[in-house]
Amino acid sequence: ALLQAYGLPPLIVVRRSAAQPQRAAVAAEHRGAWFYVDDTDTRSKALMMLLGSLYALQSGDVESMSPLLTIPVN
Repeated sequence: ALLQAYGLPPLIVVRRSAAQPQRAAVAAEHRGAWFYVDDTDTRSKALMMLLGSLYALQSGDVESMSPLLTIPVN
C-alpha cells in the first residue's frame, strides 16, 4: 500500500490459479490453489532470485566454511 501511495509498482506480484499454471517461474500448490510468479514478470522473478540468494547465504553450512587447506608458515 505504501508503494502504491507514491505511484510505485509492487515489488512482487504473486498470482493465484485454480489450475496448475503453464507459464510460471516458480509455483506452489497450497490447499487446492496454485500460487505462482508469472514467467514474463521480470521484476518479480528478479526479486525471487534475490530472496533465494539471500536465503542460501544465511543458511550455509558452518562446517563447509572452514579452510580446506592449511599451509604451515615458519
